Amino acid sequence: MNIIKKIFSKKQKSLKEVEKNKTIIVDGEEVELHQEAIELLNIYENNIEAARDENGEAQLEVGKALKKFADYYWYGMNRIDEAIDWLKKAADKGYGAAYTQLGMYYYSERYERLDYEKALSLFHKALQLGDAEGVYQIGYSYQNGYGVEKDLYEAFSWFLKAAELGSGEAMEEVGIAYYEGNVIEEDKDKAFQYLSNALVKCEYHLKHFYYYLALCYMKGEGTDKNPKRAVEVLERVSKKSISRKYDEERNLLAYCYENGIGTEMNIEKAMEVRRQLKNSEKFWDDFAAIMISDKSAE
Repeated sequence: MNIIKKIFSKKQKSLKEVEKNKTIIVDGEEVELHQEAIELLNIYENNIEAARDENGEAQLEVGKALKKFADYYWYGMNRIDEAIDWLKKAADKGYGAAYTQLGMYYYSERYERLDYEKALSLFHKALQLGDAEGVYQIGYSYQNGYGVEKDLYEAFSWFLKAAELGSGEAMEEVGIAYYEGNVIEEDKDKAFQYLSNALVKCEYHLKHFYYYLALCYMKGEGTDKNPKRAVEVLERVSKKSISRKYDEERNLLAYCYENGIGTEMNIEKAMEVRRQLKNSEKFWDDFAAIMISDKSAE
């Protein structure tokens, strides 16, 4: 359906050269590519020859790049079959990450191939090969009841295993669980350990990860009290796309700007952050209760 238009020649091109022709033709119309889409196609071009020469690692990279291209961009959806073919080749060569990516394919309704049980079986194959992301996805399955009965305690045990294998997403889940104390006994020291490691490990963060880590620094939970560091963590959120996912973080950051906590008082910055918010009324009730509780404890 979609035809790639002059993005790559048969000879390998650099990303800078690719950017000169960053369009494709979709159903007869020219569509401009997003920057990340160009970078993904560049990964494809850099690895495709080695993949065709049966290099398993290259096959994995090509499959991952094309799958992400198809997952993130509507104009890339026609590349999903090619992505799956390369991932299957990499999986046959023993790459656990390839099994994880194949499992994610059956997790999505995007391609009308939704099959949680099949996805879970692929994640278990990834587990056998020691892939941390596959182990994390098993935990995610139990957390949401995908292909198995929902079980938050079982989910936590898988997240813990995945965190030990190096999954940043799992570190976040474990850190949040230890902070909240709902699934496992509350332990702010362990919470900070996992949350701080996750901050270094990956760029994309789940739930209110930044909020919990900032609270650790703000209140001295699991680490030395360091409001300045809390603000630095929260400022990462202000640079992200507008999303209610980060409302609590933005509210806390605005509060810091307004009151000069961890930073100089800056009403202009506070107003800019508040413009990003969509709904903060419930947060303020909850946050006021936290601050009053803290002052009472002091």
